Amino acid sequence: MFTPVFLWELRDALRQRWFINVRRLYVLIVLLWFLWYLFDIHTRAGLWFGALRRDIDFWVTGGYLHGLWASHVAAILVLTPILAVGEVMRAKNQRVIELLLTSRLDSLEIVGGYWLATIAKVVVVTSPGIPLLVWVHVAFRTPWWEIVAFIVCSWLPALPIAAWALLVAIHFRRTSSAILVVYLGPVAAWVMAFAVYGFGRELFYRRLRQSDDFWLAVALIVFFLCGIPCLILAIWRLRSTLSSQQECRARARGTWSPPPIDDQPIYWKQSYASDWFMFKWLLRMPAWGRVGLFVIATCAASSSSPSWADGTPSCETVLILIAFPLAALVMCASTVSTERESRTWDPLRGTMIRADEYVEQTLRAILPRLFVYWLAILPAVAILTSKRFAVAGVFVPIAWLTAGVLMRAAAAVGFYHSARKPTSSASILTALIWFALHVSVCGLAGMLVTASIIGVLSTRFELGPEFRLAGGEMQFRVFWPGVLLVISTSCLALAYFS
Repeated sequence: MFTPVFLWELRDALRQRWFINVRRLYVLIVLLWFLWYLFDIHTRAGLWFGALRRDIDFWVTGGYLHGLWASHVAAILVLTPILAVGEVMRAKNQRVIELLLTSRLDSLEIVGGYWLATIAKVVVVTSPGIPLLVWVHVAFRTPWWEIVAFIVCSWLPALPIAAWALLVAIHFRRTSSAILVVYLGPVAAWVMAFAVYGFGRELFYRRLRQSDDFWLAVALIVFFLCGIPCLILAIWRLRSTLSSQQECRARARGTWSPPPIDDQPIYWKQSYASDWFMFKWLLRMPAWGRVGLFVIATCAASSSSPSWADGTPSCETVLILIAFPLAALVMCASTVSTERESRTWDPLRGTMIRADEYVEQTLRAILPRLFVYWLAILPAVAILTSKRFAVAGVFVPIAWLTAGVLMRAAAAVGFYHSARKPTSSASILTALIWFALHVSVCGLAGMLVTASIIGVLSTRFELGPEFRLAGGEMQFRVFWPGVLLVISTSCLALAYFS
């Protein structure tokens, strides 16, 4: 029933070079984690493969297995929304869905085919890391049924996420706006729900830690069932939504009028005509209102709780540290690619605008927009760094510098891929490279540095014995933003010459 759309999408993806590069990049990230862990074991205790069975506790306490699995799961969570949104938006831009609706296929077969194709693409990309994960569990003498359960549970979240992404892609016209809603929608709902009802957050985490395997499996099944309403809504709203988008029905609400175009058209277009905010009422708000809204929301979600006695960040804080840089990546990865999707890139190349003018005006429009994301991520970074550097009294400058460099590097990497790839592929490559960048920077700082996946995402590092001195920690803290600054500047130069 779903065979025509499913086979067409899967075969088309397997022929794309960017899809093969994403698969290679995923393999590289997993191998970097694994080789880094093996080298750290050898340097700390002089151990190799034969001694893994005797030192299982040492490996687990070091966070190695958790980091390896976190890389695998993070790749699935990042790839699934972009793959689902990208294929639907490309079909809408190329008028493929219109042809499918005029065929004998109904909405169930069309949406179901795209949904299954997304799952198949995720499995194809992440399947090379499965043998390595299986080998690790075999070295730990894990039962075979638990290995199979781990692998299945790692792919299970892709099913409801793909359904949610398809529902959003059907209702939006731009790829960047759809990807932002797919990522930030669940994160905002999760964060705001627990920020309003703080006691429920503590109760939820306590019950989750006390649950056995049976109830965790039930929770995964319930999470899977949450995707069924999204899939039903996508099937139901496919024809009506596409018809309304083609008719371009104007709403009766008041419109926001931008200022007149001056002698810098690219700056005006990126500042006022791009979908930096999905809701037009945010554009009507003054700048201080938007900044205050973001800061209040992140401060409420990143506030300290009684469970922070050991300095461990809450799940909401880590989500903020992931979601806002990822949103900046998507927005910057859609600058040039949106021009190609809207068929305005070729006429733009025929004008008198030079390459340096386009890059300069685009960056001047993008960087002020990222200032809002910078202020949004700052409270979470400040709270995390204050747990470690409160005694030294330097957590505020470090947090500010780290957040600013994160945003600048995100803009540079995203803009570079936007000049060369479509929006969906540019977002995928940029997000994966961004995660790999953290791992590579940790490796460049020295093999004595040991970081868990939480430390990589939240800039909290556990240093080796040789770096225990305050001076060594401060040098490393200054070195890491410096490396990101050099890399981001290089990406800007590559984007200019591309």
